Amino acid sequence: LSPWDRNNPLYGTGDAYNRYFAEQLREVLTNYGPVFEVWFDGACGEGPNGKRQVYDFPMFHRVVRDLHPNACIFSDAGPDVRWIGNERGIVGETNWNSLNRDDFYPGIPGRNRELNEGQERGTHWLPGEADVSIRPGWYYHASQDDRVKDLEQLMEIWYGSIGRGANLLLNFPVDRRGIVHENDAAAVLELRAAVDSILQHDLAAGRPTMSDQTRGGDNADFASAHATDGDSTTYWAAEDGADTATVEIELAKPSPVDHVVLREFIPLGQRIRQFSVQCRTVDGWTTVAKGTTVGNRRIVQFPAVMANRIRIVIEDARSSPTLAEIGVYSGPPNVVISAPETSFLGSTEVYLSGDRDGARIFYTLDGREPTTSSIRHQGGGIKITANTHLRAAAWEGDRRSLAVAEAYFTRFDPDSLEPAVHPITWVASRPGLLDVACYEGGWQSLHDLPGRTPVKIATADRISIAPRTRDEHCGLVFEGFLRIRESGVYQFHLTSDDGSRLSIGEVRENDADIDHDGLHGPIEKSVSLPLAEGWHPMRLEWFNATGDGSLSLEFEGPGVPRRALRSADLAADSSPE
Repeated sequence: LSPWDRNNPLYGTGDAYNRYFAEQLREVLTNYGPVFEVWFDGACGEGPNGKRQVYDFPMFHRVVRDLHPNACIFSDAGPDVRWIGNERGIVGETNWNSLNRDDFYPGIPGRNRELNEGQERGTHWLPGEADVSIRPGWYYHASQDDRVKDLEQLMEIWYGSIGRGANLLLNFPVDRRGIVHENDAAAVLELRAAVDSILQHDLAAGRPTMSDQTRGGDNADFASAHATDGDSTTYWAAEDGADTATVEIELAKPSPVDHVVLREFIPLGQRIRQFSVQCRTVDGWTTVAKGTTVGNRRIVQFPAVMANRIRIVIEDARSSPTLAEIGVYSGPPNVVISAPETSFLGSTEVYLSGDRDGARIFYTLDGREPTTSSIRHQGGGIKITANTHLRAAAWEGDRRSLAVAEAYFTRFDPDSLEPAVHPITWVASRPGLLDVACYEGGWQSLHDLPGRTPVKIATADRISIAPRTRDEHCGLVFEGFLRIRESGVYQFHLTSDDGSRLSIGEVRENDADIDHDGLHGPIEKSVSLPLAEGWHPMRLEWFNATGDGSLSLEFEGPGVPRRALRSADLAADSSPE
């Protein structure tokens, strides 16, 4: 509930506006049944009258406490639940539930990291609540019906909020019919199904446990068995004064494991600073994951391993550590697509692999959803000889991969190779350099560049904005040659703020290989080009209007992992003018 009603004529008048808002709040909380949380937005700015309002949050809180004494109050400073410093739904990898509450207030600037991570020695218990919208914005727009977050995005949020001990507030903008749109509902139901599939069977439930550090011994009231008994009121506790400990669980049989869920016994506070998860496989004990805080819940995801024992290692704790729950899970199988290249000459081979033995992999080559009626992968490589949209999924019993693995492959005819203008053995008169023309002047497009006279001619041994003569209203043109060591398809990745254009090979007016022109922030564009071995002409244009400018160019291809162009890749031949 935001008190920022800047269009109200009382806004900015002080007590009069605060009383008005408090009465609005009282009305909302009087006739709408039980309320479990009141969520205060700290936004505050000038109204049309040019005035800012100083909110009386203590008054607002008294209204809530009077009408709904059990409701939690949310804001940057609580007093019960804290904002986590962003609206992406992701809390810190380290997430303490305590905060020095009196140092904060709603709308406080510059403290987002502390809000995101909490404070280990905070004075008040103030657990975090992550908020994010299932769409790009908080309100409904029909133009965003196809921009609802997909399962991969929602799972990232789930792991980054609930999986790190925070609450999650997922916003559903109500549409003009007064209901949640079908696309939004379908997305969150898919998330629910995915979570249920991951957590459907706890492999640690009721299994034998042991610990090297148990208060009163492993047969006492705080035995390690309480961490796997399914009772949230019982817990394992280490000996008094201990700040490290281990708990080991014996599984019923060797099983694929890829998730571990941990919970501390929160009535005794949050204690664990650092932990690791170890699995015993055929190769012995191996560490599969590391983490910092645990708190109310920590969901740890890692690549599946076949294990018969799990060990939780508490590596550091503020006080004697406790665990009310250790859950061990085997999520649905995953498929990994491996290929030496996604743009290729003639043909290439693709490999599919599952993350566990016994999983059945099915795939399609035309972009259709894979089913158990699709092509079954029998092992070995899949030969690709045309433009292909590969999609693959794995089944383990009746459980399917949460997400379909997919990749696009683009074929180039070997006859389409752009010929080099110089052989690979060519020795340039100025190796390791490019000529750079520096321009000044205000323009909003590189189409305004022709006809302008450079203010300076320089050289550079890399692509950057360093040669510019000023920060704003400036431009650069790099020209020279690029060495291609092996014939094949190369990907170029151009990032700039503002506009840029890249041409490799014959430079044709208004026909750049990457046209990244216009006013914009740092955005990447890419292109695949079939290039023959040897030296190729290259031209890169860039300009910046106002604000920060940036420019980078990376490439990758046969034998070349993605990287920036180096001086050894470059050459200039003619003498600079």
